[in-house]
Amino acid sequence: MLFGVLTPVVAFAYVGRLRLGIAFLLGTFLVLVAGGWSGAIQIVPGYYAIMLVILALGFVATFYPFWLAWKRPQSYSARWYNRWYHYLWIGLVCAAPGMLWAPNRGELLGYEIFRIPSRSMSSSLSPGDFVVVDTRPQSLRQLSRGDVVTYRPHSTPQQTWVGRLIGLPGETIEVRGGQVRIDGMALNERYAIQSPEQDPAAPLSLTLDADSYFILGDNRPNSDDSRYQGPYSRDQLTGKINAIWLSFLPSRERPLQMERIGGLAPPVYASKASGQPGGSP
Repeated sequence: MLFGVLTPVVAFAYVGRLRLGIAFLLGTFLVLVAGGWSGAIQIVPGYYAIMLVILALGFVATFYPFWLAWKRPQSYSARWYNRWYHYLWIGLVCAAPGMLWAPNRGELLGYEIFRIPSRSMSSSLSPGDFVVVDTRPQSLRQLSRGDVVTYRPHSTPQQTWVGRLIGLPGETIEVRGGQVRIDGMALNERYAIQSPEQDPAAPLSLTLDADSYFILGDNRPNSDDSRYQGPYSRDQLTGKINAIWLSFLPSRERPLQMERIGGLAPPVYASKASGQPGGSP
């Protein structure tokens, strides 16, 4: 979205209003940053409201220079930058920060947008779901059991995977026959797709370190998670998913599924008093 208003900066320069073009560019960037770090963009209504503002800024920044050119008086005198070679470096200077920051956009903006490609989290998240990931540090300091998180897997750290936080630091995790136990107590997972006869994972039992988390996919027979790759440290967790803002997959019978749009309700686990592990760290 941000790159859509870069070219109009050159158009503003062409009509002698370079500073106005830069103001539109900075304004767009500040709206995205404010929306991300305030948490507004991490909820569906806030996301669409901010995207409407960005679209409006992009529309104005695209067509307003044409109106200025049409209204420009005959007496207009060219600015120092009204040469074709100046337009080249102006465009490059405006585009360079976006290209340099793209790999770390989550740290800069406080959020990222991802499209779910696989069924490892079905049916909570399905292929074609577009999600908003909260990448703010304060979000990762408030982790609870059942949170859906993004993380860098051991096998391919250049990628970002999605899973559900099951085991918290210091807990003993046991997975056997599709059943998860936390400190010896069974975890009631209504969201999980269980198929012990198709699940190739071997039984395991381990105690998590003070900085370790156990992550599982909801679709257990089709998830490459901590059962195979082991626990993850906090610095491998990159964000928390709170909402689906769009669900669109052309290959589905109904490509657009509006009913999937909305916040992800956190699972409710019974308390330890009732014989089940609770949901807080």
